[in-house]
Amino acid sequence: AVLYILENLPKYRWLAKIGHIFPAPFRDTFYRLIAATRYRIWGKRDSCRLPTPEEGSRFLP
Repeated sequence: AVLYILENLPKYRWLAKIGHIFPAPFRDTFYRLIAATRYRIWGKRDSCRLPTPEEGSRFLP
């Protein structure tokens, strides 16, 4: 799913192409490693941040 999303984002299409070089078991292991350590990497929040009015204009009502 991550590679599919990256393929459809023009700025990150290059990253999807690199991702396809590696076999699926390697990509799955890398994904599990990030998932297991995501709170140590990015921290844990008590609540979600609300978008600013400017950011909110980018979302559908």
